[in-house]
Amino acid sequence: MKFKLLIFAAVTLALCASTRSQPTLTGILQGHLTIVSPSEVDLEGGRPAEWAAVFFARFPLLVRDRDGKIVARLLADQTGNFKLPLPPGNYLLDAEGRKRGHLRAKPEPFAIEVDRTTRVEMHVDTGVR
Repeated sequence: MKFKLLIFAAVTLALCASTRSQPTLTGILQGHLTIVSPSEVDLEGGRPAEWAAVFFARFPLLVRDRDGKIVARLLADQTGNFKLPLPPGNYLLDAEGRKRGHLRAKPEPFAIEVDRTTRVEMHVDTGVR
């Protein structure tokens, strides 16, 4: 009897451990942010990489679910690239500040599938002169 109970406990623990160690099912959103500014840009101190990191940080992107709820906020790196793991589903990539009229950007719909990379290009016009 004790042997059967011991086996039952071992099997139960093994099953619990295996369900906890299963990987989360996600896909990857990957893309590039292009910022259009009609005014000239001054590369402060001639350091484009440092300047670009600060510049891109001024334009956060929002990932919204199909109900419009924000599920993630992300920043592009100094070259404008971004990458984010997301669960499968339909989303919309948007620019923060677009709805208040500070930026012109077209929200981009996209879908995430498990173990796949979805590429999205985002274009933002600052409208600043």
